[in-house]
Amino acid sequence: MSQLLQLTDDADKAVHGDAQRVLAEQVHDYGDSGPALWLIDEANVRDPLELMTAVRQQPSPAAYLQPILLLTAKGGQSSLSCRAADGAVSPESFDSSHWLSHFADLQRWIAELPDPNETDGQTSMRVLRHLASRHLSIEPMMTAQMPSGFVYPPLLPYFGGAAIGTLEILQFLETQQFLEAEFSASAYLCFHCRSAFLAFEETCKQCESADLDIQELVHHFRCGHVAPIDEYRNDDKLSCGKCGRDLKHIGVDYDKPSLIYHCRSCDHRFQEADVRTTCFACGRRTAPENQHRETINRFRLTPLGDNAARFGVESLFTHLLERDIGLVPWSVFQRFVHIEQSRIKRFGKTRSTLLFLSIDNMEQIYAQLGARAVELFEALSSVMAGIVRDTDVVTSREERFYLFLLAETGLENAEVPRERLISRLTEVMSANLSANPRLESHLLELTEDVDLEAQLQSMASRPRD
Repeated sequence: MSQLLQLTDDADKAVHGDAQRVLAEQVHDYGDSGPALWLIDEANVRDPLELMTAVRQQPSPAAYLQPILLLTAKGGQSSLSCRAADGAVSPESFDSSHWLSHFADLQRWIAELPDPNETDGQTSMRVLRHLASRHLSIEPMMTAQMPSGFVYPPLLPYFGGAAIGTLEILQFLETQQFLEAEFSASAYLCFHCRSAFLAFEETCKQCESADLDIQELVHHFRCGHVAPIDEYRNDDKLSCGKCGRDLKHIGVDYDKPSLIYHCRSCDHRFQEADVRTTCFACGRRTAPENQHRETINRFRLTPLGDNAARFGVESLFTHLLERDIGLVPWSVFQRFVHIEQSRIKRFGKTRSTLLFLSIDNMEQIYAQLGARAVELFEALSSVMAGIVRDTDVVTSREERFYLFLLAETGLENAEVPRERLISRLTEVMSANLSANPRLESHLLELTEDVDLEAQLQSMASRPRD
């Protein structure tokens, strides 16, 4: 039976019916407590999306996939918060037994995962599992509340309530054939910051000023005179300055074939103005054709994506490393290390070194580059392939930690490939990402008492920026 939990940001606010009050900072205490239905009363919280984020940022699918129901006076209307939740209902209409039954299929889907309490480190996998568990096709929503202009509301809590990275993750999943895209809309975004809020203005061809006076040109049929409409104005009527006749009926006496621009800054007159766009967010100014045209798609899960969501998927980078440097499973790596430790213990002459490498911003690659992440992963794999020797053994953990067993290599000699590896990885990542790569490495002489798990735990527990 699912627990009924009401999420709030104020310990003094009343909760609905039999629900148990939970503050945002207490959400992690309920991660392993079994099925739950989270309630959020929109009228009694500052930011519903912030509270949804507290649930969706939990580590395991058994926690972050739990359903969220929004209690709102809007009664299911299409606001951002309503569409980000798994459902919306007015507090007066809420029936706990109905909604617990409504989410029974979702709870069964979560329970049938091979290990629902295992940590999901990749946002891409979280997104995939959210869509699969709800049999959901994801639709873009046009909104002025987010800089991108379009959002996918149910996914916002996975990205901290912001739209940054959402589209790139969806595009990446499409390249892996986990999602299928269908055109929904197109939009022009700022070439620099990807904001959808652009001001369009006509400017002078000569001095680029936007201080323009725009008038209609009038063509008098009888005498062929063409001039700005101001030159025809005579009190409350139009009169031709060339022949003196009055112009009474458009289409009979005259027409208005085009416009004429007069720049108040430089006095230049012209018939076609240039157009410039200015971004409201970053202030950068350029011609419209230089802005980024983005196709906004709706996405639905493919059979391959559904299978990956249920049973997991090998990371793309791991697959490339297996191809390029013969990356081995963790259990095989442990066996190699154990054999090397046995040799050291028996003969006392072997000198081998362990190289520990962590790459903390792998998720940023998916979020920032989207479909182009494949190219960067190819480049990173190529860097490692150029440094790893045939006698070295390499493995990975959680797509963040990479361990190298450098056989018959002492600490001093191991420093050379370590420096080359960090230098080349930093160079490639810096050239492709907006933020500096977060790489950490250290060398450890292999002795018979080295504990691999303890070393990894030590690296994982270090603060991350």
